Amino acid sequence: MPPEQLQSHKLPAKYVTDDLDSSETSSFPENLVFILNHLVPMLSCDRGTFHERRSVQTTAYKLLTTVMNKVIECQESSHEKEGSMQIAAAYKAKNAKKEEEDKKKEERVEEEDDEIEEMVELPRRITDQLDLAEVVLQTLFTNSDLSFGEPLPTLFPTESQSYVLTMSLLLTWKLILRLIGMASSELRPKISEFLRRKGHMDTLMETIFHLMTLPKDLTAGSPIKTKRTFGSDPPLPCVIDDEEVGEELKELSASVYFGLLRDLPALVRSW
Repeated sequence: MPPEQLQSHKLPAKYVTDDLDSSETSSFPENLVFILNHLVPMLSCDRGTFHERRSVQTTAYKLLTTVMNKVIECQESSHEKEGSMQIAAAYKAKNAKKEEEDKKKEERVEEEDDEIEEMVELPRRITDQLDLAEVVLQTLFTNSDLSFGEPLPTLFPTESQSYVLTMSLLLTWKLILRLIGMASSELRPKISEFLRRKGHMDTLMETIFHLMTLPKDLTAGSPIKTKRTFGSDPPLPCVIDDEEVGEELKELSASVYFGLLRDLPALVRSW
Protein backbone atom coordinates (compact mmCIF):
# COMPACT_ATOMS: atom_id res chain seq x y z
CA MET A 1 0.00 0.00 0.00
CA PRO A 2 1.39 3.45 -0.93
CA PRO A 3 2.21 5.56 2.18
CA GLU A 4 0.01 8.38 0.89
CA GLN A 5 -3.01 6.10 0.74
CA LEU A 6 -2.48 4.80 4.26
CA GLN A 7 -1.87 8.23 5.75
CA SER A 8 -4.81 9.88 4.00
CA HIS A 9 -7.50 7.54 5.30
CA LYS A 10 -10.67 9.13 6.71
CA LEU A 11 -11.48 6.60 9.41
CA PRO A 12 -12.15 8.10 12.88
CA ALA A 13 -9.41 7.92 15.48
CA LYS A 14 -9.56 5.07 17.97
CA TYR A 15 -8.63 6.43 21.39
CA VAL A 16 -7.63 4.36 24.38
CA THR A 17 -8.58 5.41 27.91
CA ASP A 18 -4.93 5.85 28.91
CA ASP A 19 -4.48 8.31 26.04
CA LEU A 20 -6.82 10.92 27.49
CA ASP A 21 -4.00 12.47 29.53
CA SER A 22 -1.39 11.93 26.82
CA SER A 23 0.16 14.70 24.75
CA GLU A 24 -0.24 12.45 21.70
CA THR A 25 -3.95 13.26 21.52
CA SER A 26 -3.07 16.88 20.82
CA SER A 27 0.26 16.58 18.98
CA PHE A 28 -0.72 13.71 16.62
CA PRO A 29 -3.41 14.11 13.94
CA GLU A 30 -6.39 11.77 14.30
CA ASN A 31 -5.54 9.68 11.25
CA LEU A 32 -2.10 8.95 12.74
CA VAL A 33 -3.61 8.08 16.13
CA PHE A 34 -5.91 5.62 14.33
CA ILE A 35 -2.98 3.93 12.58
CA LEU A 36 -0.88 3.61 15.74
CA ASN A 37 -3.72 2.40 17.95
CA HIS A 38 -4.86 -0.21 15.43
CA LEU A 39 -1.61 -1.48 13.92
CA VAL A 40 0.95 -1.38 16.74
CA PRO A 41 -0.96 -3.92 18.93
CA MET A 42 -0.93 -6.27 15.94
CA LEU A 43 2.84 -6.62 16.40
CA SER A 44 2.02 -9.00 19.27
CA CYS A 45 -0.86 -10.79 17.53
CA ASP A 46 -1.42 -14.16 19.24
CA ARG A 47 -4.43 -15.51 17.35
CA GLY A 48 -4.45 -18.17 14.67
CA THR A 49 -1.70 -20.50 13.53
CA PHE A 50 1.96 -19.55 13.56
CA HIS A 51 1.99 -18.57 9.90
CA GLU A 52 -1.22 -16.54 10.29
CA ARG A 53 0.14 -14.67 13.34
CA ARG A 54 3.49 -14.03 11.71
CA SER A 55 1.79 -12.70 8.59
CA VAL A 56 -0.21 -10.23 10.71
CA GLN A 57 2.92 -9.17 12.61
CA THR A 58 5.07 -8.56 9.56
CA THR A 59 2.29 -6.83 7.61
CA ALA A 60 1.56 -4.48 10.52
CA TYR A 61 5.27 -3.74 10.81
CA LYS A 62 5.65 -2.93 7.11
CA LEU A 63 2.63 -0.61 7.18
CA LEU A 64 3.93 1.14 10.31
CA THR A 65 7.32 1.79 8.73
CA THR A 66 5.58 4.01 6.17
CA VAL A 67 4.21 6.38 8.84
CA MET A 68 7.26 6.68 11.10
CA ASN A 69 8.31 9.82 9.24
CA LYS A 70 4.98 11.43 10.19
CA VAL A 71 5.38 10.32 13.79
CA ILE A 72 8.80 11.93 14.12
CA GLU A 73 7.59 15.09 12.37
CA CYS A 74 4.82 15.44 14.96
CA GLN A 75 7.25 14.81 17.80
CA GLU A 76 9.70 17.37 16.42
CA SER A 77 6.93 19.95 16.10
CA SER A 78 5.60 19.23 19.60
CA HIS A 79 9.09 19.44 21.07
CA GLU A 80 9.74 22.79 19.40
CA LYS A 81 6.48 24.19 20.76
CA GLU A 82 7.25 22.97 24.27
CA GLY A 83 10.72 24.49 24.04
CA SER A 84 9.32 27.85 22.96
CA MET A 85 6.78 27.80 25.78
CA GLN A 86 9.46 26.94 28.32
CA ILE A 87 11.66 29.80 27.13
CA ALA A 88 8.75 32.25 27.30
CA ALA A 89 7.77 31.03 30.75
CA ALA A 90 11.34 31.26 32.00
CA TYR A 91 11.68 34.80 30.63
CA LYS A 92 8.43 35.87 32.26
CA ALA A 93 9.38 34.30 35.57
CA LYS A 94 12.77 35.95 35.48
CA ASN A 95 11.26 39.39 34.97
CA ALA A 96 8.76 38.77 37.75
CA LYS A 97 11.47 38.06 40.29
CA LYS A 98 12.26 41.13 42.27
CA GLU A 99 13.87 39.90 45.43
CA GLU A 100 17.49 38.79 45.48
CA GLU A 101 16.70 35.69 47.48
CA ASP A 102 14.23 34.48 44.86
CA LYS A 103 16.80 35.13 42.15
CA LYS A 104 19.41 33.04 43.95
CA LYS A 105 16.90 30.26 44.49
CA GLU A 106 16.00 30.30 40.80
CA GLU A 107 19.66 30.06 39.83
CA ARG A 108 20.12 27.04 42.07
CA VAL A 109 17.07 25.32 40.58
CA GLU A 110 18.30 26.03 37.04
CA GLU A 111 21.70 24.57 37.87
CA GLU A 112 20.07 21.43 39.24
CA ASP A 113 17.82 21.11 36.16
CA ASP A 114 20.83 21.43 33.86
CA GLU A 115 22.33 18.34 35.47
CA ILE A 116 19.27 16.28 34.56
CA GLU A 117 19.20 15.54 30.84
CA GLU A 118 15.85 16.15 29.21
CA MET A 119 14.06 13.21 27.65
CA VAL A 120 11.38 12.81 25.00
CA GLU A 121 8.95 9.92 25.29
CA LEU A 122 8.12 7.54 22.47
CA PRO A 123 4.50 7.06 21.38
CA ARG A 124 2.61 5.21 24.09
CA ARG A 125 1.46 2.33 21.89
CA ILE A 126 5.10 1.57 21.05
CA THR A 127 6.21 1.59 24.69
CA ASP A 128 3.22 -0.63 25.52
CA GLN A 129 4.65 -3.26 23.18
CA LEU A 130 8.05 -3.00 24.85
CA ASP A 131 6.55 -3.37 28.32
CA LEU A 132 4.45 -6.36 27.28
CA ALA A 133 7.38 -8.27 25.79
CA GLU A 134 9.95 -7.31 28.43
CA VAL A 135 7.97 -8.69 31.37
CA VAL A 136 7.57 -12.14 29.82
CA LEU A 137 11.03 -12.49 28.26
CA GLN A 138 12.91 -11.20 31.30
CA THR A 139 11.09 -13.72 33.49
CA LEU A 140 12.00 -16.53 31.09
CA PHE A 141 15.66 -15.55 30.97
CA THR A 142 15.85 -15.20 34.75
CA ASN A 143 14.33 -18.63 35.34
CA SER A 144 16.50 -20.29 32.69
CA ASP A 145 19.79 -19.39 34.47
CA LEU A 146 21.45 -18.57 31.15
CA SER A 147 24.51 -16.38 31.29
CA PHE A 148 24.68 -13.31 29.06
CA GLY A 149 25.41 -14.26 25.45
CA GLU A 150 24.80 -17.95 26.03
CA PRO A 151 22.65 -19.37 23.21
CA LEU A 152 19.20 -20.64 24.02
CA PRO A 153 19.21 -24.43 24.36
CA THR A 154 16.39 -24.47 21.81
CA LEU A 155 14.17 -21.96 20.05
CA PHE A 156 10.91 -20.98 21.67
CA PRO A 157 8.09 -23.07 20.19
CA THR A 158 6.56 -21.13 17.31
CA GLU A 159 3.07 -21.54 18.81
CA SER A 160 4.12 -20.08 22.17
CA GLN A 161 3.59 -16.56 23.48
CA SER A 162 7.34 -16.35 24.05
CA TYR A 163 8.00 -16.62 20.32
CA VAL A 164 5.28 -14.09 19.50
CA LEU A 165 6.68 -11.57 21.99
CA THR A 166 10.27 -12.12 20.84
CA MET A 167 9.20 -11.25 17.30
CA SER A 168 7.17 -8.32 18.63
CA LEU A 169 10.10 -6.95 20.63
CA LEU A 170 12.47 -7.05 17.67
CA LEU A 171 9.98 -5.52 15.22
CA THR A 172 9.09 -2.77 17.70
CA TRP A 173 12.75 -1.91 18.10
CA LYS A 174 13.14 -1.79 14.33
CA LEU A 175 10.44 0.89 14.32
CA ILE A 176 12.14 2.77 17.17
CA LEU A 177 15.46 2.75 15.32
CA ARG A 178 13.68 4.01 12.21
CA LEU A 179 12.28 6.91 14.26
CA ILE A 180 15.67 7.72 15.76
CA GLY A 181 17.34 7.55 12.37
CA MET A 182 15.00 10.27 11.11
CA ALA A 183 15.12 12.40 14.27
CA SER A 184 17.03 15.68 14.46
CA SER A 185 20.38 15.90 16.25
CA GLU A 186 18.57 17.73 19.05
CA LEU A 187 15.78 15.18 19.53
CA ARG A 188 17.83 11.99 19.13
CA PRO A 189 19.74 12.18 22.45
CA LYS A 190 16.50 12.97 24.28
CA ILE A 191 14.82 9.84 22.93
CA SER A 192 17.98 7.92 23.83
CA GLU A 193 17.77 9.27 27.37
CA PHE A 194 14.17 8.10 27.61
CA LEU A 195 15.17 4.57 26.57
CA ARG A 196 18.06 4.56 29.04
CA ARG A 197 16.09 5.93 31.97
CA LYS A 198 13.20 3.50 31.44
CA GLY A 199 15.56 0.52 31.24
CA HIS A 200 14.34 -0.66 27.83
CA MET A 201 17.84 -1.73 26.77
CA ASP A 202 18.19 -4.52 29.32
CA THR A 203 15.79 -7.13 27.93
CA LEU A 204 16.61 -6.20 24.33
CA MET A 205 20.35 -6.76 24.70
CA GLU A 206 19.85 -10.04 26.50
CA THR A 207 17.40 -11.23 23.85
CA ILE A 208 19.51 -10.40 20.81
CA PHE A 209 22.67 -11.92 22.28
CA HIS A 210 20.84 -15.15 23.13
CA LEU A 211 19.50 -15.30 19.58
CA MET A 212 22.51 -14.13 17.55
CA THR A 213 24.62 -16.93 19.03
CA LEU A 214 22.24 -19.76 18.14
CA PRO A 215 24.11 -22.65 16.49
CA LYS A 216 23.29 -23.40 12.85
CA ASP A 217 21.71 -26.75 13.65
CA LEU A 218 19.15 -25.02 15.86
CA THR A 219 18.30 -22.21 13.46
CA ALA A 220 17.77 -24.11 10.23
CA GLY A 221 16.85 -27.59 9.14
CA SER A 222 18.46 -27.05 5.76
CA PRO A 223 20.84 -24.48 4.28
CA ILE A 224 19.27 -21.07 3.67
CA LYS A 225 19.21 -20.26 -0.02
CA THR A 226 19.80 -16.50 0.35
CA LYS A 227 22.82 -15.40 2.34
CA ARG A 228 22.83 -11.83 3.61
CA THR A 229 25.53 -9.79 5.28
CA PHE A 230 25.51 -9.38 9.05
CA GLY A 231 23.11 -6.66 10.17
CA SER A 232 21.19 -6.41 6.91
CA ASP A 233 17.40 -6.22 7.09
CA PRO A 234 15.72 -9.60 6.61
CA PRO A 235 13.06 -9.51 3.87
CA LEU A 236 10.23 -10.64 6.21
CA PRO A 237 8.05 -12.22 3.51
CA CYS A 238 4.42 -12.93 4.35
CA VAL A 239 5.06 -16.67 3.95
CA ILE A 240 8.17 -18.39 5.28
CA ASP A 241 9.40 -21.99 5.19
CA ASP A 242 9.40 -23.76 8.54
CA GLU A 243 13.13 -24.47 8.35
CA GLU A 244 13.92 -20.76 8.02
CA VAL A 245 12.04 -19.62 11.14
CA GLY A 246 15.03 -19.68 13.48
CA GLU A 247 17.37 -18.14 10.94
CA GLU A 248 14.94 -15.26 10.45
CA LEU A 249 14.93 -14.46 14.18
CA LYS A 250 18.70 -14.64 14.21
CA GLU A 251 18.98 -12.23 11.26
CA LEU A 252 16.39 -9.91 12.77
CA SER A 253 18.37 -9.80 16.04
CA ALA A 254 21.58 -8.99 14.17
CA SER A 255 19.76 -6.27 12.23
CA VAL A 256 18.54 -4.64 15.45
CA TYR A 257 22.01 -4.83 16.99
CA PHE A 258 23.55 -3.27 13.89
CA GLY A 259 20.96 -0.48 14.06
CA LEU A 260 21.79 0.16 17.73
CA LEU A 261 25.49 0.50 16.94
CA ARG A 262 24.70 2.84 14.05
CA ASP A 263 22.07 5.09 15.64
CA LEU A 264 22.61 4.74 19.41
CA PRO A 265 26.31 3.93 19.90
CA ALA A 266 26.61 5.91 23.14
CA LEU A 267 23.62 4.13 24.64
CA VAL A 268 25.11 0.73 23.77
CA ARG A 269 28.49 1.69 25.27
CA SER A 270 26.93 2.93 28.50
CA TRP A 271 24.62 -0.07 28.88
